[in-house]
Amino acid sequence: MDSGRSYSPTKQLVIFDLDGTLFQSDLVWIDAIQQALVDVGLPQKSRDELLSYFGDSPKVLIPKLTSDLPKRKLRKFFKLVKNYGDSRMETHGKLYDGVENMLADLQSQGFPVALCTNGRSDYAEYILKRLGIHDYFVKIKSAEKRESKAGAIKELLAGYPEAIMVGDRRNDFEAARENDIPSIAAAYGFGGDEVKLADYIAETPSEIQTYVKRIHIFHTVEKKVKQTQGSTAHIVGINGVDTSGKTTFAVEMEKYLKSRGHQTMIIHLDDFHNPRDVRSRGADPIQSYIDNAFNLELLEKEILAPISRGQTLDKELKLLELESDEFTNVKRYRIDKDTIVILEGVLLYREPINKYFCIRVFLDVEFREVLRRAGERDTARFGPEFIKRYKTKYIPVQKRYLEDCKPVERSDVVVDNNDYIRPYLVEKPC
Repeated sequence: MDSGRSYSPTKQLVIFDLDGTLFQSDLVWIDAIQQALVDVGLPQKSRDELLSYFGDSPKVLIPKLTSDLPKRKLRKFFKLVKNYGDSRMETHGKLYDGVENMLADLQSQGFPVALCTNGRSDYAEYILKRLGIHDYFVKIKSAEKRESKAGAIKELLAGYPEAIMVGDRRNDFEAARENDIPSIAAAYGFGGDEVKLADYIAETPSEIQTYVKRIHIFHTVEKKVKQTQGSTAHIVGINGVDTSGKTTFAVEMEKYLKSRGHQTMIIHLDDFHNPRDVRSRGADPIQSYIDNAFNLELLEKEILAPISRGQTLDKELKLLELESDEFTNVKRYRIDKDTIVILEGVLLYREPINKYFCIRVFLDVEFREVLRRAGERDTARFGPEFIKRYKTKYIPVQKRYLEDCKPVERSDVVVDNNDYIRPYLVEKPC
């Protein structure tokens, strides 16, 4: 079913499952099924067992519910379930809290929204209309008469550049994987441990919004990487000031790239710190930190230069453990010509390593937000006095780096990450 609405597919199609993702179907159908089982002379099942069936296709669900029930009683059973369910919809039918706000937000941000369910299409239409969210969806697809949900999703993808699957059960995440699209688990649904199969796990509908927006940014980076396919190495830089979210961004982008079938390797610049006595050399502590904090020559010699020449890498390096100030941090790097390398860290876009990046990403955060995040992240571990180091050392270091190396201007993608829940791409002047 198509809604007939016109969309310019410039952003990912967000495909939702229905039961356990948008609709709290257990509030309606658990009691309806239990009462219908009693009426046809079958024993009731436990709530947990019934919940484990939610999300199954009818051809899988029917034998689990009714065993060898004769056809006449089978028809009666489904009529009873429908009647009891229709009655309960009036009093118990509801969306999960925050679902409609999430759909409205995605629509306002230009993300087209579709539905893909294992249930019947008329059931999906009825539920969406009854709950007042039907008009948010540009496409509605049932997998009931198809071999798998993956096939239904493949049909939905026609006309859209990319997509994201949001669901709560194993079949949702496997269908996404078969179509090389990322998946987000609605952890509040019926999936239990199955949500661990998803690429991202959202505890609330508002977290789904956040992941969708981040995935759109990752998709933008991926497109730019593909435009550099003639180069010998795909090295993506993730840069920003302290606490800007570089490590989290790198880890989540790696999940996205893997869902799209890419080989990846994350390198953390923090692993390449110099020993304490080297870091403290020099009369000017700010410039000394910039010049001596990291062993950029080692990073270049052992990793960046070889892979830029097209060499395959499989090696271990003994790197510095910051707290002990000893070289006991063993890291293994496996990189070949198809690997997308994600290198994240501060003070990144400068010589001698700046020339190796095919794409540069900068996470833009104001310094007052840096101090707020540092207070949340570091004071519990290091005490309130640690904030003084941000004011007297780390922030002055970052300001000098921003002024001298101009990483924002050098970057291909700039992300405003001041509100981590609502990141957005910054339009750069042509």
